[in-house]
Amino acid sequence: MRGLIVVTLYPNQELDSRVLDSLVQLQKNIHKGTDNFFPFYFIQENPFGLPENLLTKRKNIAANLNRARKDFLADGFEYFLNIDSDIIVPPFAINEMIEAGSDIAVGLCRCRYGPPYNLSCAKQDPKKDGVYLVQLTEEELAQRFVEVSWYGFGCILIKRHVIEAIPKFEADISFGVDWMFARECHKRGFKAICCTRIKCEHLLPNGKVIEV
Repeated sequence: MRGLIVVTLYPNQELDSRVLDSLVQLQKNIHKGTDNFFPFYFIQENPFGLPENLLTKRKNIAANLNRARKDFLADGFEYFLNIDSDIIVPPFAINEMIEAGSDIAVGLCRCRYGPPYNLSCAKQDPKKDGVYLVQLTEEELAQRFVEVSWYGFGCILIKRHVIEAIPKFEADISFGVDWMFARECHKRGFKAICCTRIKCEHLLPNGKVIEV
């Protein structure tokens, strides 16, 4: 298996040692005893300039992901794995997301904005159009794999055919890259699975950690 581990950094950001350690262990775990190849792809570019407001921040993230997308496709990788630069991920995450067998697989983490710090995976309210989220129930969270419609990019594995089908990553003032991508994938019928065993930790700017 060949996959690209993409980590986009904010301007002037240095990776927290806890994040870096988790990434190293993640890579070691997927390489151990196999011929798998999952190199890192760190990127920290800001083509839309500084200082960043919300829109330029989102557009810079999209631009970085599109740069990674181009190299991913050119180099023939099978899996596009994005780990946000403030996420501490468990070492078995890649294996678990591949086991899900879906077009898209995501790990559990909490949104950094709160309280309340809601989970980054949710279902769509079937009775409504547009963006109407339904949080996962305790019963659903007890399952290993749960289908979802909305998800963040904290820890996400995307198969190549999905990356090929979506022309580019986009963002605007209303939606970040993750939700715009989820919305487009939902429209196209791609299946997304939340892997509930993957419980990531989300770092806040003050260094504190939000756990699932």
